[in-house]
Amino acid sequence: MTGRAYAVANAERIKLTTLRSPLWASGAAALLSFALAALQASVAYDYERLTVATAALGVAVFGVPVLMIVAAMTMTGEYRSGLIATTFMATPGRTLVVCAKAVVAALFSAVV
Repeated sequence: MTGRAYAVANAERIKLTTLRSPLWASGAAALLSFALAALQASVAYDYERLTVATAALGVAVFGVPVLMIVAAMTMTGEYRSGLIATTFMATPGRTLVVCAKAVVAALFSAVV
């Protein structure tokens, strides 16, 4: 990656981490996932039947859709307020901006 790509990715990281909605959504997804896994464990009559894969399904049920929403907010959030025009004026290469948004959203999802 070039210096310009790092700068654009850093700008997108700042945009993502300064908003409260991705952090709240990620926290809610984690809380709901752990709550569902605990609920599955508490109602299991035979602990041998409750496999790790079954408990991990709670993460997929709540975590993945929330991360998809966070990724969609990352990609489209600037269109609502019209700030995308400013972003494209600062970085005329639209492909670079979209790729930076995708990389930042993917890294955020991987960390969460």
